[in-house]
Amino acid sequence: MIFNQNKLILFFTLVLVQVLFTYSSPITENNYNVEEELNNTNLLKRTYEPPYNYTLFHVYFKKPDNWGDKIYAYIYDTKKDSEGLNKWPGLEMNTCNHDYCKENPYDYYVILHRSYFNENSRIIFTDGKNHQSPEAFQEGFKLLRFGLYTQDGIKGFCKTADDCSNTYAIIYYISHPDWYGHVYAHYQIGNNNSWTEKPEFMFFENYREDFGSNESYLFVDVKNEKELTVAFCDLIESNWDYQYKARWDNNHGKNFKVYPLTENILHYTV
Repeated sequence: MIFNQNKLILFFTLVLVQVLFTYSSPITENNYNVEEELNNTNLLKRTYEPPYNYTLFHVYFKKPDNWGDKIYAYIYDTKKDSEGLNKWPGLEMNTCNHDYCKENPYDYYVILHRSYFNENSRIIFTDGKNHQSPEAFQEGFKLLRFGLYTQDGIKGFCKTADDCSNTYAIIYYISHPDWYGHVYAHYQIGNNNSWTEKPEFMFFENYREDFGSNESYLFVDVKNEKELTVAFCDLIESNWDYQYKARWDNNHGKNFKVYPLTENILHYTV
């Protein structure tokens, strides 16, 4: 009886060992190894993204008349050997069916997360058939938030869906953490114009304190000028009469420069 019990215990022990070994090993079938496939894949792999990366931005496109009706935005990173953030031909763009689209210089748009945009991001537009811009084997256009594109590249920025201009410059500023939510821009358009009478409040959409970002932005119409000179301050009080309470960042006395039709991301120096 004792012998039979020992045989039974030995049998269940062997079964348990086999089960544990099976579920602790990589899944392999017909020479297909899941872990090896994940390590060798060329697609971009993303782990945790700071939540602020999920703020959304629009990108706009005016298609040539001879292109097809379905337009795609293919986005990739020049510093990463990958197929891109989406497989070719990319994300299908939305058709603008609003009345204001008839007056604006675009007819397609796509909405992208913040994580798509960095200094190495590029965008190619295509109808998925015989047309694309830039052409094959050429580098894509630099991907810019709020960007308005034609087949020739960036042509302007859209402050809102019905307010686009080729004379907009966008000031982006990553402020000191202590400045959270109180960032103002004091600027001069061109070299011969006056500075703003009062600093202007910079937009802080969806960049909450726990999002890990202190980035603000402001649209400025530079008209025919080619640059902005800007300094930043943190107004403790909203009334400019309390300017003596403001903390300033003027790039150590040199101020900052911003140019239209580019993405000017400035970092605090204080």
